Amino acid sequence: MLESYWAEIGWALHLLRSQPRKPTHEQLAHALEPLRGRYNAERILYYFRTAGEAASSQTIRQTLRALTKSRKQERKLKQVSNDHEERCLEALRAIERTKAEIADAEKNEEHAIARAKQKILESANEATLRRFLEACRPCEVFKKTTMKGDAIHDRLEEQEAYYFREQALRFLRDKRYELTPHNLAAAITGLPRLSYRKSIELCLKTEAEIEAKTGNKRMPQLAFRILEFVQANLRRGETLKGNALLDFFQSRIKKLAKKDDLRTYLAENWIHLKNAILEATKADCVRAELPYFVARLFEKNRASCTTDVDRLLAAKEALWDG
Repeated sequence: MLESYWAEIGWALHLLRSQPRKPTHEQLAHALEPLRGRYNAERILYYFRTAGEAASSQTIRQTLRALTKSRKQERKLKQVSNDHEERCLEALRAIERTKAEIADAEKNEEHAIARAKQKILESANEATLRRFLEACRPCEVFKKTTMKGDAIHDRLEEQEAYYFREQALRFLRDKRYELTPHNLAAAITGLPRLSYRKSIELCLKTEAEIEAKTGNKRMPQLAFRILEFVQANLRRGETLKGNALLDFFQSRIKKLAKKDDLRTYLAENWIHLKNAILEATKADCVRAELPYFVARLFEKNRASCTTDVDRLLAAKEALWDG
């Protein structure tokens, strides 16, 4: 998922890594703002939650144990409360049956039986009242325990959000790891249960084992491959401008393997890449940011191609072989 949106967030994250002071949680959230509302971005939403309480992994484990204990107590109290409630309901049903029996006795002029039943009813009413009062106590305890558990849960979420952001920031500052969407995804996959370093080690180890077993190497998503292609060739052709740069990109696309999906995609959408390169190179941005700008413009141009005329123009400028 991160690879799909790296053109939108990658440059901001690189800036955070390169700044001399440690980035703040707010800066990280701002850098990742483009992910808000995007498909399958649930884990990233941790970054946007309130993180009011500083916490370590040990603190989180302690809070989690407290929450588990509280929820276990809730379940026991809920069962006790349900049992008391069921006894109250059964007593009420017995009262209704007694009332019906009294009515039948009165109807049949069996007054002695009716009087006897009335005494039973009065006794049942008193017993039901006692049972109701007994049921109220565990019910109140259950409500208080639930409120306590909810408060612990809210606290846990705040602690996890803080730890999640803090570990992501530590990853950004750790120059031992290249800042790529793949490494960032590996760093946050195990959070907040693991540290970013243990998460990366576990993910990369698992990935290597799968590759060794299957012989299939993981292929980056197309959106990220486009960004890498643009980045590499802007670097190679950094002295070129205008049509010379466009000709260079055309030649680089044609040098890709014919069965490569990247070649097919860029060839079919050449008009959008061409316009993105021309627009981006005229913009006022630093050289290192240019690939991200081109990739964003390319996707924007391609997405805006919605009419038959747009598609016809794109097909006309496509880089067909021959």
